[in-house]
Amino acid sequence: MKDPVALKMDGIKFASALVLLAVLFLSASQLSAAGPGEAAFDFLRMGTDARAEALGGAHVALSDGVSALYYNPAGMVWSPPRQVLATYHNWVTDIQSGFIGGVLQLGKSGRIGAAIQYLDFGDIPAAGANGATPGEARYFGASDLAISVGIGQKLGEHSSAGLTGRLVFESMDDESAQGVAFDVGVLHELKDQRTRVGAAIRNAGFQTSAYGEGAKDQLPMTVVAGVSHQLRGAPFLLTADIMKPYGDDFGAGVGVEVSVLDPLALRIGYNSLAGSLDSGSDSDNYAGLRLGVGFSLEKLIIDYGYGAMSELGSSHRFTVRTNVL
Repeated sequence: MKDPVALKMDGIKFASALVLLAVLFLSASQLSAAGPGEAAFDFLRMGTDARAEALGGAHVALSDGVSALYYNPAGMVWSPPRQVLATYHNWVTDIQSGFIGGVLQLGKSGRIGAAIQYLDFGDIPAAGANGATPGEARYFGASDLAISVGIGQKLGEHSSAGLTGRLVFESMDDESAQGVAFDVGVLHELKDQRTRVGAAIRNAGFQTSAYGEGAKDQLPMTVVAGVSHQLRGAPFLLTADIMKPYGDDFGAGVGVEVSVLDPLALRIGYNSLAGSLDSGSDSDNYAGLRLGVGFSLEKLIIDYGYGAMSELGSSHRFTVRTNVL
């Protein structure tokens, strides 16, 4: 049995982290409620893990390992000591994005991680003939890049906190923009060891430079809170998040994972923010729907996630992760 004094200290540590997050949470909520507007580096809202996105993006309480660098840095400690993860994302209109990173043990109960996230729009036709000879089409490139470093620390046996710092770069034609962002989060597992609650603030920060002489925009900050629960004696994992992005309405993500045929896992989810797409067609009825499947092959885990995007098309994510000895 754990020393009562140690248990009390664990509770104080977690309570302190929760109070700090609550202050940041309220501050971020006020800022994100300031009114609609264009957010810089909007690609930072794109999910980086096929499993998480197949569950409707509801992952703040399920975060673990490398993907926690995006969803909730407190989850980094809820994984083996070393992990590597890579995601490829084929988005609408064949826009390509990816995410690759790793996590290492830090001390007895901590983790340190790093990751790179990118988005490539490919060649975009220019809306004019400037710079092109008559009869010649002109194209330009556009891309985004984020470099993240994070730390997570256990606050007792069932709680943790984490922080991620991020440098962000964006380029379009001959112009560029940069920014700095950070995530902060907490995670707590209930005594039943089947229920977890978490909260995080993602992408708080600022632009350090904007395109040309333009004004600096707010980053796509999002405030998230959620819960996950593994049903007792049943192969069903349930998860749900509520979120408030900057310049957007409140949204929610929900998901169910079914592990019936080991090593196969089936997933279905829904994200209300993605479901708010309105093109006026019948395909709007499926916008926000998420589906996925996962395979566990000893130390290698392979996940696939599908997302319906109404008339824009659909997205496909493939994630491979391995726990390195």
